[in-house]
Amino acid sequence: MALLAGLLVAAAGASPRAAGATYAPAKVTSSAKFEKRVLVLVNKVRAEGATCGNTKFGPRKPFKRSPKLAKASRRFAKQMGTQKFFNHTDPQGVTMVDRANAVQYKWRGLGENIAAGQKTPKAVVRGWLASPGHCLNLMGGYRHLGVGHAKVDGSPYGIYWVQMFGTPA
Repeated sequence: MALLAGLLVAAAGASPRAAGATYAPAKVTSSAKFEKRVLVLVNKVRAEGATCGNTKFGPRKPFKRSPKLAKASRRFAKQMGTQKFFNHTDPQGVTMVDRANAVQYKWRGLGENIAAGQKTPKAVVRGWLASPGHCLNLMGGYRHLGVGHAKVDGSPYGIYWVQMFGTPA
């Protein structure tokens, strides 16, 4: 079973919690190749335009990869698998805002898509595009993207994906 979840936005001025979260050492595998492929696929869709639910988007500028958001995304993908949860907020109450702040990404807007169970970059991007809320993140006005992937043997879904979208401050 594959799952998708999307959180649309956080606006500048939101009151983030102190980001003191620790992440369990990940005894998992991640694929930088898969993460890069997701960025390529998303930027291809953005160049072509897409319809998200009832909202049609023409061509958009490509996302620039954010190493900081990529780091936060990969950590969170690993954490979901090793701690066996699937949610935008971890069991300690840490949110996407906290994760962005923890890697010192200076933001004015944030978004996040998560998914679990999809085996390939193509499958996860296709799933996000089929969901209006996720698609809106993919086609929205954010400028940066960080992608995380983790394969966690023995976890409920086996494979976890995170996309963090950002507009810098």
